[in-house]
Amino acid sequence: MKKLRYMILAILLFTVRPALATEVTFSVIPNTQPGDKAVIIEARVTTDNSDGTLVNAIEGRIGILGEGSDSVTDVVIETGDSIFSLWPYVPTYNKTEQSIQFTGGSPQVVESGRLFRMRLFTHDTKPITISWLGGSAYSGDGFGTAVGISSRSLVVIPEIGEPNLISSTSEDSEPPTIVSIEISQDPDVFEGKYFLSVYATDNKTGVSHYEVVEQGIRTRIENGPYLLSDQTLNEQLLVSVQDKAGNSISVKIPEKDTFHSYKFIALILLLFGTVLLGTYLRSGRR
Repeated sequence: MKKLRYMILAILLFTVRPALATEVTFSVIPNTQPGDKAVIIEARVTTDNSDGTLVNAIEGRIGILGEGSDSVTDVVIETGDSIFSLWPYVPTYNKTEQSIQFTGGSPQVVESGRLFRMRLFTHDTKPITISWLGGSAYSGDGFGTAVGISSRSLVVIPEIGEPNLISSTSEDSEPPTIVSIEISQDPDVFEGKYFLSVYATDNKTGVSHYEVVEQGIRTRIENGPYLLSDQTLNEQLLVSVQDKAGNSISVKIPEKDTFHSYKFIALILLLFGTVLLGTYLRSGRR
């Protein structure tokens, strides 16, 4: 797999036989905001490290089920203060499948803490069941050993009231942080063509999406990688990341020839320095 890395960072996920050592729990968090009728559910991760097992990545799916699931109009996910800073697959609610899918990770191993919060909006009082539908944690042992996950469902009965959608003019005024941008090539992805991956974090409302401007065309990406239109890598790219409060940050990715020019200049400087060092050593012997 070929990669052009603008920051070096990788999380390796392997599929092997899991051993249960991690638990995902759900709890209701009181909503103290006046006029805000959202039901706030917090998902937390607890790792049993009695055998020295600590994880640094989790992938999975959480179901929004039960009698009241059809009445859920929206689920807003907040990744602020999560134990994970990297989201290869940002937690996303699929109303059709009535589930949230995600992949999160951290450069370091984690023990326990908040995974993310879910703000449920509903117009009914029928019970809603929050259930872990499946997934795996991965050990930070350098081999990406899969660790099984246990969980118990949570039944929530919403209160009567009209929900208010989260406002884009919230207290979050800080843009997301871009951790890394990678241009990669893998025979098992996009038929071996070059693609771009963006890893970003936001400590308040969470990352919403990223956009790529290539050849004057803007493409919005909710999750996953972006297949490059120009496979020669001779086009400059503009990558923008936006959080759920509307704040954004943008960076330009130079074309391939720019890197070739930098490498050529670096090679000339290296050769020039070698010649100077040789001249100095010979003069010293005299």
